[in-house]
Amino acid sequence: MENRAKAILVFLLFIGAVVSSYFALETYIEAKLVEKFSKRIKELPFNVSCAEIDYSLLKNTITLKDINTNILGMNISVKAVEIDLPFTARKKELPDRMLIKVIGLEFPSSLIGITNTPRTIVNLVTGYSFEDDSLQVMLKTSVSSLGDLSLLCKLKNLSKRKLERALAGVISERRTIRETKIEYLALKYKDRGFVHEYFKQQALEEGISVEELKKKLITSINESINKDKVLMERIGQPLIEFIENPHCIELIAYPVLPISLKELSLLLNGHPDLRKTAVWLGIKFKVCK
Repeated sequence: MENRAKAILVFLLFIGAVVSSYFALETYIEAKLVEKFSKRIKELPFNVSCAEIDYSLLKNTITLKDINTNILGMNISVKAVEIDLPFTARKKELPDRMLIKVIGLEFPSSLIGITNTPRTIVNLVTGYSFEDDSLQVMLKTSVSSLGDLSLLCKLKNLSKRKLERALAGVISERRTIRETKIEYLALKYKDRGFVHEYFKQQALEEGISVEELKKKLITSINESINKDKVLMERIGQPLIEFIENPHCIELIAYPVLPISLKELSLLLNGHPDLRKTAVWLGIKFKVCK
């Protein structure tokens, strides 16, 4: 009985040592992060303040809270920025993946040309991940004065090692861009009243009603591509449906073969055949919920 009690006591002391070591290490890393962050923001050409920096050793996440700055007389603030890193990120190399959440980014609406509200609030999540020779990038953002936008893009011929070498200057930026190919792209936009306001403003400028403006836009689409069933199905009809009820629309591009930015530029140069381009790039619009 006595031996069992000693064993339990030793085990509890061991657990206590592990827990205390964990918090000691977490506190040490957090202190180092604060030191490095403070040094970096002092190098910026404008004043930046951050109320708090938290580090979670268990999740390997860094959270910056209540960031404020003033640039050219414009107050910009962020409630929180959370950076989620894999545990391999502790090595001096590009992380295999990264996820960044920005909560409550607030700035004057005039910064993006919006006039119907003084301040704009943005929440976003963005990140990337490597898989073999591919890089996948994602972005989800909600903008109070515009709407919700999401992006998903998959790039071929861009491995982690290759991007590290490009960032280090071992291989040229031009070569990296030339060899990187777009394999897949999806872009979704959900309106929060911005398109409605745009239609109202445009109709007012033209001296017509919103319904007349919509009919004008739809007629323009029909006259341009109504005779081509492929283009009408892929592009025309979804655009018409969005104009009639501007709620949500999605663009998907799935090229027949992965295409580089240079090849894309050459393809779109001049006056390309719209039908061939849409088919080759796998372009398709669709309305969404």
